[in-house]
Amino acid sequence: SKEIKMEWESETLAFLKVKSKIAEQTESWDEMSVNIKRLIRLKSEIGLMPTAEERQMFSISFKNKIGARKTSLQKLASLENKELTKKNKGLNNYKLMKMKEFKKNIQNEMTVIVYEVVSTIDDFILPYYENSKGRNKEDDTYIYFLKMKGDYQKYLCEIAFEKEDGLKEDVMRLVDDTQKQYELTINKGKELTEKNMISSLSVVLGCYLNFAVFLYEVARDVEKAIKVADEGVNSAMNWFNPSMASDDTYPLLLQILQENVRMWNLEQTKKANMIQL
Repeated sequence: SKEIKMEWESETLAFLKVKSKIAEQTESWDEMSVNIKRLIRLKSEIGLMPTAEERQMFSISFKNKIGARKTSLQKLASLENKELTKKNKGLNNYKLMKMKEFKKNIQNEMTVIVYEVVSTIDDFILPYYENSKGRNKEDDTYIYFLKMKGDYQKYLCEIAFEKEDGLKEDVMRLVDDTQKQYELTINKGKELTEKNMISSLSVVLGCYLNFAVFLYEVARDVEKAIKVADEGVNSAMNWFNPSMASDDTYPLLLQILQENVRMWNLEQTKKANMIQL
């Protein structure tokens, strides 16, 4: 019966959430990501969205999975540099070859993780808001996952830039897709802030920050990075009100944006002075 089915679904959701929490406490990120993704899929099938706690669990599980591999790549780069300074070229060349193979494997793992996150968002989150009339888009969950999709597309761009066999056209397409995703998130976020959706403000400000850093570090477009960061600062000033005083994230994001604008402007000034010399 319908009542039995609803009871079964409720028990299954609770079970998956408990498993996810245990996995988090034991830092079993692969297990956590499997269970929280199943929970989101099941909720989507019965017309529900993840709670603020559940979306945070989803974020934590995949952030740790991808973060561990980013750390491995950083350590691998350090080992490669050490090998390049050694004199035994024959042995070094063999080690460097194996390191490149290992690096490629890690990059492939990261790519799989990125597509897992993006496909989950595309298949089970965004359709709830985008495909049905009358859905409540005045919900910061929508903005939260739009931003997350942009953040994981950014990882794809970083991987593509590091790959030695990557095609320039593919890299530029990824960069363009990521810029469009961040711009979409900011525009949708602005719509919510105009309707006094206070809860979405930190998410939108975080998007400004991540977009600006992406433009500076990955796309190498310093002028646009400054423009986006500056817009984020101005928006934050306009949006702030006394009810947000308890939100520690908001002033921290604002401070980082302001510092980035200052540093990047200083860098541009130094470059201009060097050209004149």
